[in-house]
Amino acid sequence: MNKLWIWIIRIVRILAYRLAWWLVAVWAILVIVLGTIAFQSTSPENPLSTSLYSALQLFALESGAIDGNVSMMFEIARWLGVGVVFGALLKGIFTAFESRVEAMIVRALTDHTVICGAGERGHKLAFDLLRDGCYVVIIDPLEDLHKHIDHIHPRLFLLNADAGDIDVMKMVNITACKQMFIVGPNDSVNLSIVSEAVAAHRNKHRQSKLHCYVHLESDELFNLVVDNTPAGSVLEMKLFNLRYNAMRAFVQYTNLDRSVATAPDGHFIVIGDSAIVDNLIFMLARTCFPVSNDKLPVSVIGTNATARIDRFKQVHPFVDNLLTLRGIDNHDIGHAVISIIDRVQHPNSVAVIIANKSDTDSLRQYLVLKQCGLLEPRQFAIHQSSAHGTMQLLDLNQPDSQADSPEVFGLFDDACDVNAVVQAELDELAIQIHNRYLNQRLSEGTVEGSSPAVNRWDKLPEQYREMNRRQADHIYVKCRLIGARVREHAGNDDDFTFTEEEIELLAIIEHRRWCSERYLNGWQYGERRDDLRKYHPDLVDWSDLNEETRDYDREPIRQIPSLLSSVALTIRRQ
Repeated sequence: MNKLWIWIIRIVRILAYRLAWWLVAVWAILVIVLGTIAFQSTSPENPLSTSLYSALQLFALESGAIDGNVSMMFEIARWLGVGVVFGALLKGIFTAFESRVEAMIVRALTDHTVICGAGERGHKLAFDLLRDGCYVVIIDPLEDLHKHIDHIHPRLFLLNADAGDIDVMKMVNITACKQMFIVGPNDSVNLSIVSEAVAAHRNKHRQSKLHCYVHLESDELFNLVVDNTPAGSVLEMKLFNLRYNAMRAFVQYTNLDRSVATAPDGHFIVIGDSAIVDNLIFMLARTCFPVSNDKLPVSVIGTNATARIDRFKQVHPFVDNLLTLRGIDNHDIGHAVISIIDRVQHPNSVAVIIANKSDTDSLRQYLVLKQCGLLEPRQFAIHQSSAHGTMQLLDLNQPDSQADSPEVFGLFDDACDVNAVVQAELDELAIQIHNRYLNQRLSEGTVEGSSPAVNRWDKLPEQYREMNRRQADHIYVKCRLIGARVREHAGNDDDFTFTEEEIELLAIIEHRRWCSERYLNGWQYGERRDDLRKYHPDLVDWSDLNEETRDYDREPIRQIPSLLSSVALTIRRQ
């Protein structure tokens, strides 16, 4: 009965929001006009003022005491009068007590989703979730909150309040909700909301964990919070960043890295002044490993490229073990790119990524470089925040013309998609990877809990979960390296098997990927492992590893086909 009552209130609420005052006024005028005409035709001997007065009585639900049959015009007038009275009453109540009505409904919800922040990110996530059939509550202190939402949905509820208040957390029944997205205006606000959510759960019993997805803009703060997030709490926090999501999608679907990684003189050129340039450098250091060289050459071109490289090296002091970084402070982008191409033997082993603060500037630079005629369109990737406008005019984002067009990445709709934020498929794959690693260590006699990495997933610190996710993501890179692709599993797909040569090659790449994770997190070589001081004896070249350690990298490669099969994916050679 309680659910039925809430459902009725939801429907009435939608009707009230959609009913505009101007529409009520138009109906009222129709009632007066039609009612006056109907009364005048029924009693033509009465003066017009009497008919008008009788028409006004219809708003008091008085019919005028007409005997016998009545005309259609009169029927329309008196039923419109009923609609005007109840419509005005409904609209008035919801206008005066809107926040109280919303709060009453929200308190009764269970298994709902709470979104803190009604900005562009919150709006996108909310309507993604509504399409999936979820009940969604948006909390934001904005005045006239409902005016900032495109349209009211029966399962969408708006609460005009500060999510950083513990009473508000209780008001939205946070201890009974399914998941929570925190996408406030800045990192400080978002972290304060997290602390209030934790406080609201203190000493509260939940049958299942609350999954809390928190957006953090600062990469440095993002990494620090990941490294210090404990496992096993009632509130399980996962951080996300739209630039990180854009990079993850880029790693999965790009074609640029294979030509660079397999060539003896492969070279990446990164052009632009956007904040995402740092993410691009980080992504290349973590995912792209040349087959013929120890280090990946990366040139960064921009007005302050040298200073950007220096800052990056201060944050990641061991990046020189992974990349040969060069900053070029040059306003003449075309001349700088040509000078790099002139130094390589094969221009098709060069890839250019353009990422400016302005989408238009990125497209303009691409068109300028394209006119030089030294590189093919497929050797370019362009960062764009939106697929509208100039992008559509140039027809750059059409899948059918992918071979003749540059790649496009960073689109807001893709980076802020709820599936990209939740990453359920990636987590499932990462859990499989960790469970196989854990079982192997336990079979060797290692005691569970003896180190942070030797724990079940639900007790695994977020830092180590992220490592497993990155290993799962890198499967896409490894498959591209041997000329294959990860695809959804079809019923007629044959089982995929790596050759022994591919296993050896990809095991070397996996070791280099593992080293890159450690180097970028501040680890360095040490004869004995020391987790506190970040020393590890395996941070050496593949040729310096013993066979037992090499098998640790070969075994995950052999398991890739079965891992993908467990999440309905497979590998197909191209």
